[in-house]
Amino acid sequence: MSVGRLLSGCGRARIAAVGVVMLMIVAAACPVDLLAQRRPPGSPPPESARRAPELPLRPLLPAVTEEDVEIIGRFGDATSLASTATDLFYVSDAQQSTVTAIAPTGKVIVTLGGRGSEAGAFDEPLDVDPSNGLEIFVADAGNGRIQHFSRSGKYIESLPVGRVDPGNRTSSRQPLFDASRDGVDARADGRPIRVYAASSGDIYVLDARDKLIVRYDRQRRVEPFAGGFDARDGRLVDPIAMTMVDDRLVVADAGRGELLLFDRFGSFDGIAPIPPNIRVRNLVADDDELWIVAPERIVVFDIRRGRPIGTIPVTLGEPLVDVDRLDGMLALLTPTRLLLARNVRLPR
Repeated sequence: MSVGRLLSGCGRARIAAVGVVMLMIVAAACPVDLLAQRRPPGSPPPESARRAPELPLRPLLPAVTEEDVEIIGRFGDATSLASTATDLFYVSDAQQSTVTAIAPTGKVIVTLGGRGSEAGAFDEPLDVDPSNGLEIFVADAGNGRIQHFSRSGKYIESLPVGRVDPGNRTSSRQPLFDASRDGVDARADGRPIRVYAASSGDIYVLDARDKLIVRYDRQRRVEPFAGGFDARDGRLVDPIAMTMVDDRLVVADAGRGELLLFDRFGSFDGIAPIPPNIRVRNLVADDDELWIVAPERIVVFDIRRGRPIGTIPVTLGEPLVDVDRLDGMLALLTPTRLLLARNVRLPR
């Protein structure tokens, strides 16, 4: 006779109840990481991953206002902000077609670009990544390319994004060798809106035209990395921002209302809902946290648990575009100004 038959119905019910209680205790002690869970290809994401937070986001700081900041730069239509360990802020300006490096004192160190299609010129630069301070990468959206400069502003190379021959639908995505260094041959029909230079030397680019992330390796070989029309769960609908947190690439998709994560191999690694009523302008990695930049606030997001921690309200008279922090200072970018808050105690 089996052990199961020796158990009475009551005994089995008690054991089942004990099992449920044990599972609840384990679940409470070990919070589930929704973003790290993998699902079979094509299966729908769990409803728990799509639910918006039910509780209002708590403010982590009093609102940052005009009284807390000083103006250190002015622009026509600023689109992105990044800093380096050498205490410089880099700002891309789509209206002026420039990228400017500014010291915290407000001194302009170097200005790159100017409108055009030749090497070193831009047409709607939408993002800049100064990486380690020795190299500068610019998403030159209007020219369909990423431009690479030295720290001093010397042009190095251009990487085309999309088809290099728009009339040929079968043309390769491989970048052309820019032997003349004039940059013209490297133009393509893509629309790079974000660029991320990893410490490995790989360059990740968000192409809004093809709704795809491509990666260039050290030898500048290019391959589709994530997204695309056949990506199933990881398909991008309206991608608007990108960064890397905790060795995972995070993409904000306005069309899906979600943050999508991809591992270092480009495999879809999970989702988290964008908090309700948050219109994402940029994503910023801050150690192991994610900052979601919205027009009137910064949402501090715990990327591992897939949920927001709280917000930093911002009231500056015009919408917030991007933020960064450097040596205890909080830099805030609006379409026309770069502002610096020197005495803001940031939460950790």
